[in-house]
Amino acid sequence: MKVVSCNYRVKNVKDIETPTYTILTNNITPEYINLELLRKIDKKFIINCSLLEIYNNLDVFEKVKEYFSSNKTNEVSGHYLHEFCDFQDSYRYLNIRNVLVDDYNINVHKFISLKYDNSTAVFSIDDYIKCLKIFEPDIFCIPCEEIKINEQVGKKKKNRIINLMNEFLEKVQIIKNTNLSNSLCILSIPCTVDIDTVITETINKYDSIIDGILLSGLGYDESNETRTNAFKNILNILPNNKLKFIQLSNGNPIEILHAIYHGIDVIEPNFPYYLAKNGKAINMNLKMDNLQDGNEYNLQDKNNDNIYDINLLDFKNDVNFIIDLNNPKYVLDHSTITCNSPRKESKSYIHHLLKCHELTAHIIFSGNSITY
Repeated sequence: MKVVSCNYRVKNVKDIETPTYTILTNNITPEYINLELLRKIDKKFIINCSLLEIYNNLDVFEKVKEYFSSNKTNEVSGHYLHEFCDFQDSYRYLNIRNVLVDDYNINVHKFISLKYDNSTAVFSIDDYIKCLKIFEPDIFCIPCEEIKINEQVGKKKKNRIINLMNEFLEKVQIIKNTNLSNSLCILSIPCTVDIDTVITETINKYDSIIDGILLSGLGYDESNETRTNAFKNILNILPNNKLKFIQLSNGNPIEILHAIYHGIDVIEPNFPYYLAKNGKAINMNLKMDNLQDGNEYNLQDKNNDNIYDINLLDFKNDVNFIIDLNNPKYVLDHSTITCNSPRKESKSYIHHLLKCHELTAHIIFSGNSITY
């Protein structure tokens, strides 16, 4: 089956083939064991570095950069951080939101206000630019308020969003031509805001520095049909040569599959981490070639168990998609996690690890889910 929608995909970010995903972290230094596991799955990957964590520890990065600048045996480059912590084989993605956090809020006005859990940071656009100059990310996202797809937005707020985009892009243009010439600039756009004409003007004006678009406000349990309409509305007005990123608040396998089907390059889900934390594993075997949207799916296909309407796939409590290895029924089950799992550990062994509260179980789950 020819999937026309996938033509939206650029098909590569840096030297990583898309569709791909981002690796989420809570701290400024990724956990070594997780990265070692990732290197066995992918040669290179994208590390999602939270802007709030970078801003809160900016003095640390500043001192690190200063140290390697004064040390004549080391050349200061875009990779100076590799001397400080384990970023090897990764592309550092300075992102606004940490999707591992539930209680999250961003407000962009005269200042950028980031709030999640018990942490709050308020800083200016110039502070954001300083973060870019010091952290020197391989990929960075321009902040924008997150607006859920069903949220109503007035004209005044729409104009403010566009004006702030232009203000950010004007300052980013200066450093893109100097400090960050090799970094990818991603512009965040709320899918719910009807700003077709004005956003096109902004993208055309700053075309030379905008490398991709981040679609936000999705993945809040909206229907697949609603998400399909959002994709079509926004993707139809975007240039085909721009990378397409998406943040999914939940990011379950159906939402991920749905985004891939519609041609998204980079997906930011938290679901693999949620599963690992709760002793569960993805168990699904749907092929992209067997997916169709509502316009292609017909009565004949309904009689074919191998053809699925992408808009009708449902993930809610479906035992065909996830397995819970906390269940005692797996005590004597010596088969691997799933039929297509990259891991060789048996279900009974992982069930034992969970009962013993061993962190090794979470690492195994992470490897399984991320590979899927």
